[in-house]
Amino acid sequence: MTDDPASETYWKAANGIRLSGMPSFKTKLTDTQLWQVSELLAHANEIPESVKRMLIPDSPMSASVPEERPLQK
Repeated sequence: MTDDPASETYWKAANGIRLSGMPSFKTKLTDTQLWQVSELLAHANEIPESVKRMLIPDSPMSASVPEERPLQK
């Protein structure tokens, strides 16, 4: 994704990619959030290791975030 300009990534996130399984997020995320995701992906190769650890769900840094539990039937 780092090869795409942030504006292209924004459009893809907002509108989805037809016939690929990539949905549109324009009704789920605010305009600001869409730009934040787009900029994050545009600069993904520049993210420090400490930040990457926080973004990975199974990392020790993210352990303070409550884990989602499956619904019991």
